[in-house]
Amino acid sequence: HSCGVLRYKSGRSDLRPEARSVSYSCSEKICRWNHTGWEGALLSRMLAKPLQMATITIGGPLFDADFVTEALFRRGGQPADGIICPEFSGTSVPF
Repeated sequence: HSCGVLRYKSGRSDLRPEARSVSYSCSEKICRWNHTGWEGALLSRMLAKPLQMATITIGGPLFDADFVTEALFRRGGQPADGIICPEFSGTSVPF
């Protein structure tokens, strides 16, 4: 286990190892988007600055602000210029 490193996971485990694809997990994608912006490549050419989330709300009883901030922002390293950490909050309403 390494802190501050975005990890890959195998895309499909039912294939031979040499045929498997690799992909980011959902939390890896959110962490990456929090650092680079939420717009895609095409839209980024039309915007003056990256799209950022101001807040992200997580549903369910197990919310831990420090854990979520580490998992979805801090472990990604230094964000791009002008990117700030979104406010993470929890709600007891599951969704």
